[in-house]
Amino acid sequence: MHRIGIQAGSDKVYWALSTIEGLAAWWTADTSGVAAVGKTIVFQFRDPNGKIIGEFEMEVLKQEPFKKCVYA
Repeated sequence: MHRIGIQAGSDKVYWALSTIEGLAAWWTADTSGVAAVGKTIVFQFRDPNGKIIGEFEMEVLKQEPFKKCVYA
């Protein structure tokens, strides 16, 4: 579990955790894929020169609007 304290409504939090645009806005700009149950999201991290220094994928397991997002 990863816990982050924020001050925002559930609609904004859910958007930030359940969409490619939302995830890219706060985690890594190099986020791609499809944010739908059964699909995969790819996260890439780059050094200041643009070279990829890390990458991983997560499958979207569950999305309950305004309640929960589960990835593996």
